[in-house]
Order: sequence, then C-alpha cells, then structure tokens
Amino acid sequence: MEPYVTDGDLVTLRPVTPRALRLGDLVLSHKPGLAPVLHRVVSRRCQSDRSWVIRTKGDAVGRLDSPVRGEHIVARAVSIRRESSRGECVELRLGAHRRALDLVLALASRFTPILFSALSRRLLARLRRRSRRARLGPVVA
Repeated sequence: MEPYVTDGDLVTLRPVTPRALRLGDLVLSHKPGLAPVLHRVVSRRCQSDRSWVIRTKGDAVGRLDSPVRGEHIVARAVSIRRESSRGECVELRLGAHRRALDLVLALASRFTPILFSALSRRLLARLRRRSRRARLGPVVA
C-alpha cells in the first residue's frame, strides 16, 4: 500500500460489514489459506443472493486483486500512526477530510491496469523498432 501506508506504520482497524464499505476504504481481507491483505476498495457489488463481492487493489500494484467475498473482509482502517523524520509519532486519521483523497485513489486504481497495459504495449513497440534499426545498421544515402 505504499506510499499511503509504509513499512513500520501502525494501522488501527475496526470491524466493518460489507454494506458499510465505501470506495477508497482501506480494508483488511483474509481469505482461507492466504495471508491477510490490506488493500483499497475499488468496487463492491451486492449479488442476487444478497452476498457481497468486493474488488480491492494495492496502490502500488498494476492490477486488481481477485474478487473478495464479503465474509472475508475483516476490518476497515480508521487511522495510521507513523514516526516522523524528527522521531515524533504522527497519527493520520482516516476521517471525512481524507475521503476525497481515498476516493480519487480508488477511482484512479480502477484505470491503472488499462494504463499499464497501454504503456507497456507502447514501450514494447518502441523497443522492437530500436532493435530492428540496430539489426539493419545505419541508413546510407
């Protein structure tokens, strides 16, 4: 979740129901047999059987996580404590004033797979052109 949450940060969590989740929330999910994961909610959907499916994504990851069922959402982050550069402890509350940033990050996260894919295709095409030029050698007129 870097740079939003960094190594050494202390994250305070509170239990949450899938219905109470909002786009941009940081949630701890725990699927059976896997390690718990703290990622951002980028979408949620109630299915016909009234169960919830939540999509999450790490801020520094180029793809969405596999869907998470509502019962695997353990808690929502409510604050983050970190040590400042001067050694002081700073608490970042994840209240209403942080909602706008969380929402922007969640919406931007939905498009990063598309952006990464488009950028990697362009980069690959550019590398192929360069390698083709290198094989052909300089053009002499």
